[in-house]
Amino acid sequence: CVIANSNFIQTGWSAMRLGFNKYIIPFFFVYYAALLFHGSTGDVLFMSITAAIGIIYLAFAFEGYLWGVGILPLLARILLGVGGLLTAFPDLTTTLIGIGILAVMHAICFVLARRKTVADTKSKV
Repeated sequence: CVIANSNFIQTGWSAMRLGFNKYIIPFFFVYYAALLFHGSTGDVLFMSITAAIGIIYLAFAFEGYLWGVGILPLLARILLGVGGLLTAFPDLTTTLIGIGILAVMHAICFVLARRKTVADTKSKV
């Protein structure tokens, strides 16, 4: 941290948040063999896509930032994290529930961010 001239504790926590997904991904391989390309083509594609979406949203939740929205409030981070875990988990029911949570939360966050941007723009005029 001497090179970056930063606090080593804050740097460590940032690295943990960014790298947390790397610790979770191997558990998904254990739960469903389709992620290792064992199974039908449809299963492999479906599970690979939903696991990738879940892991991406889990990373958004841990980092606290969502593309097109900006910084996320705590409740949105928690719900996106839960939705990401449910989406990545290899069960059709939990995957669909997770996708539903992610879609609703992304839409709500996007609308609230746009509303704030419009309000900020109007206040400057």
